[in-house]
Amino acid sequence: DELRRVVVQVPTVLTYSEANVEGKLACLETELGLLHLDREDYAGTLRKMIVRMPKVLSYSEKSVVSKLQYLTRRLGLAPNDVRLLATRLPAVLSYSEANLECKLKFLSSRLGLEQEEVRKVVTKLPSVLGYSVESIEKKISYLEARLGLESYRKGSDAVRAVGGGYTGDGSDSIVVGSSGGGGMRRLVITLPSVLGYSERNLGPKLNFYEDVLKLDTPKLAQLVLSLPALLGY
Repeated sequence: DELRRVVVQVPTVLTYSEANVEGKLACLETELGLLHLDREDYAGTLRKMIVRMPKVLSYSEKSVVSKLQYLTRRLGLAPNDVRLLATRLPAVLSYSEANLECKLKFLSSRLGLEQEEVRKVVTKLPSVLGYSVESIEKKISYLEARLGLESYRKGSDAVRAVGGGYTGDGSDSIVVGSSGGGGMRRLVITLPSVLGYSERNLGPKLNFYEDVLKLDTPKLAQLVLSLPALLGY
């Protein structure tokens, strides 16, 4: 079934010489650091990547090397990070550097993320590199509006959270709606997967917590920012 999937998606693979295929596989082995893995992990990682994205066999070695080196340099990725990113999102090898740079800059400027924070978001949620900027903006704007969070503005103070979790008694130290938009920034850093949730998924959860706990918007925001994992349930 796996071989059939590869041939169906990339019929031209049948025209490649063994030397051509071996060269591409060797390139992936080297650039992803697979040679340092034991035989079982090495074979499993390479197979998983090719089965998920058969078209990777049609990319030139130069293109693969250039893309992985760009991501390593741009995000400061460790070898293991590069391997996990490429394995979980093989399609990243098909994105142009301009496309990737646009998304990385957007995450940084829209949420006020430092490079290390962008790296954390991308390594935890590789698929974010496959989302359009419009899609990411729509999700961020929805959550800001629903939770009453202000958008990040460069140079302004970030929303801060000090101390313990949500208590519901008014003593929580999270400042909601203050300038800076740090609440959304903190939410994405803590739970990157929130950028992958649909409004249809998030809406009912927020309504549930709001209704059952009888929270107004500021208190709902305090709850979510104190316990972001609630949105993942």
